[in-house]
Amino acid sequence: QVHNFCSSSFLLHSLTRRTAKHFNELATMRVLSVFAILATLAVVAFGQSLDLSGTFEQCNFADNIFTRLEIDGDLDARASILGGGCTGVNAYLIETEFRIRVDDVNSDGSFDVNYDYTRATATPYSSEAVDAFEVSCPQQSFQINRSTNVLSCLFCSDRQYDILKIIDNGNKFYLGNDVDACTTAARPTDYETDAFQVAASSNNTPNDSPNNSPNNSPNNSPNNSPNNSPNNSPNNNSPNNNSPNGSSDATLVIPSLVAALLALALLF
Repeated sequence: QVHNFCSSSFLLHSLTRRTAKHFNELATMRVLSVFAILATLAVVAFGQSLDLSGTFEQCNFADNIFTRLEIDGDLDARASILGGGCTGVNAYLIETEFRIRVDDVNSDGSFDVNYDYTRATATPYSSEAVDAFEVSCPQQSFQINRSTNVLSCLFCSDRQYDILKIIDNGNKFYLGNDVDACTTAARPTDYETDAFQVAASSNNTPNDSPNNSPNNSPNNSPNNSPNNSPNNSPNNNSPNNNSPNGSSDATLVIPSLVAALLALALLF
């Protein structure tokens, strides 16, 4: 009986050691797996990071819209959009605040992004601008020189989806040419003709390279547009430039219908 008891004790002790070793191995594997997952997530997060802080300006010459965009290190942004600002007409002002989020990084280095707007106001400076805003925001009342909340009527109810490509070491970038992309399926595939550039008053010193389009190398011909249309230079200051798809909307600001109405208003 003593022999049997000793044998049983030895077997139990051996089994206990093997079980403990097995659980230790499992615990080690799980810890390594967790570290691997965390490392992968860190790589993905780093790969999708977007360093675009600073103050940028764009003149949309086709629609005569000047945009000033301020972006901080957390990708919180403020935009001031001045209708007629490229020629000093100053027909209206739209001011917005929003967060830029990165959805994906594309193989060409561009980003799929989305905008989450938190504030938007419009201030008309002419009766034509008042009429144009009231067409798109019939529930709102607009007066000259008075700002009105337009967040619910001029912007996507959820998020707006866009593309973004940085060139010239971060001194310039292009956005997509479709302002009505309220779903991922509607995300634009082509870029605007006119680039956002580091503002002249910014502390950043741009290395101006006027011939760099987002789809071409810095040494390409000055006639290459971001979508490879041969006659459109991305930074050509001619108001007669057309975007590659016949649209040069101000992507961050107003839907195409409003842009068209306000563009017509500027003619009178």
